[in-house]
Amino acid sequence: MLNFYGSIAEEPGVDYLPLSHATMAPAVVNPGLIRDLSSILLAKSALQNRNSTHPDKRFLAPLIGIETGSPRLAALTMSGKSLPFDIRDWQEIVVEGTNILNDNNWFPVYTFIVGLPNETDDDIG
Repeated sequence: MLNFYGSIAEEPGVDYLPLSHATMAPAVVNPGLIRDLSSILLAKSALQNRNSTHPDKRFLAPLIGIETGSPRLAALTMSGKSLPFDIRDWQEIVVEGTNILNDNNWFPVYTFIVGLPNETDDDIG
């Protein structure tokens, strides 16, 4: 993956290399990968934010589907999303992954699904 992004970033004329989508579990599995990708992609990001620690205040904003904060619904609808971790730990994975991403100047856009099948008031409370 690093070779792929690195070779694109080095291509003459490639000024920007946006990261459109990502998933959370790999950040927790391999924080070093996030660090290494950041060293390639931040220099090619068009996005800037005063809260970034990058010298040019650049950041990445991939779209990441959190889908639900309910461990019960997560187990029913997306049990593989947390692999290699157990989906019952989804909340902790999201928090830890967010910390890792933020430390590397990734400020994701998160999406949630409202009205999942079998959703109850306990799932959204």
